[in-house]
Amino acid sequence: MDNANRISIRSFTIIVIFVTVGTSILIAPSGLAAAAQQDAWLAGIIGSGVNILLVVLYAAIGDRYPDLNLAQYTDKLLGRWIGAAVTLSYTAYFFLLGSLMIGSMGFFMTTQLLQDTPVEALMLLFSLVVVIALKSGSTVYSRAVEIFFPWTVALLAMLLLCLIPVLEPSRLLPVYEFGAKPILRGAYAFYSLQNSVLLMMLYPYVSPGKGRRRALIGGTLAGNVVLVLLTLLCVMMLGPEQTGNNVYPTYLLAKNVSFGGFLERMEGVLIFIWILSIFIRVLIAFHATIGCVAHVLRIRDENILVWPIMLAGIVVALMCYSNMVIVQESIAKSWSTMSLLPLVLLPLLLYFVSLARGKLALQDQPASR
Repeated sequence: MDNANRISIRSFTIIVIFVTVGTSILIAPSGLAAAAQQDAWLAGIIGSGVNILLVVLYAAIGDRYPDLNLAQYTDKLLGRWIGAAVTLSYTAYFFLLGSLMIGSMGFFMTTQLLQDTPVEALMLLFSLVVVIALKSGSTVYSRAVEIFFPWTVALLAMLLLCLIPVLEPSRLLPVYEFGAKPILRGAYAFYSLQNSVLLMMLYPYVSPGKGRRRALIGGTLAGNVVLVLLTLLCVMMLGPEQTGNNVYPTYLLAKNVSFGGFLERMEGVLIFIWILSIFIRVLIAFHATIGCVAHVLRIRDENILVWPIMLAGIVVALMCYSNMVIVQESIAKSWSTMSLLPLVLLPLLLYFVSLARGKLALQDQPASR
């Protein structure tokens, strides 16, 4: 592995947190509350547990092939042609994910803040920054993330503290009113928002050792705690109905902050955190996309793919977000089911194939002696 692209354990932990939070910081409470009402936080906890189990699975596969990324050990386990087909399916998933997040960013900014700004201009400017980060390399952007992380934590803590006086815990009652089915439905929708499989394209670049496994699991846990806590606050402040009916309940939550008569409307703080989180997730999504494409086509210089893939992502984002209502309904109904293949089924397949190959190798050793 090229030492020029190494990522420290600390940097990787922070990247995992930002990837986990991502766009979910704005939209996760809405989906959870729409499905589970006042039990949205319970659905979030169960969904977080599923995400932790999936991350443990990803780490188990990655630790078996510590110097290979997802595309590389897929080829090693399944063969060149089947491996290429699986890698291309991941390529499509990563590319669609990154494109949808660019579209989400453009839609939010043009509807909530910059109504008179063309969405195409915002997407191009945002993508330009992503391109600069991609061309700079993983070591550079991982260190940049470290610089912003303390500020993000401080601002998020200030936002949460300012909300405490206006919370109404009674809105969480009665607990378990509608039974387990709505909670499980919300957890099912929540698990697919994390997309932690993206990080397996970065895993071999992280400093080797047990620390990267702990970073992956710990970062995922920390990000999920933030999402569950924000969901809890949204329900306690806005109520389950308003949380579920609003597209961006966390943004509305920040707008209603009023502390001591002088600190009010802290939506700017939330927007800063969200923009940084979505930037990191888009960056990792397109990094993974480019890595998969370069692997399948056997391209050594990945930089030649950056601009074509980013421009294609903008085109797909504009196509997908031509009608926001249709996009939201489609994502709500089909995204979790569609994500079963790349997030659950294919990793399980790779894990069991790696176990089978390991047992066969052990059986062959005595015979060769």
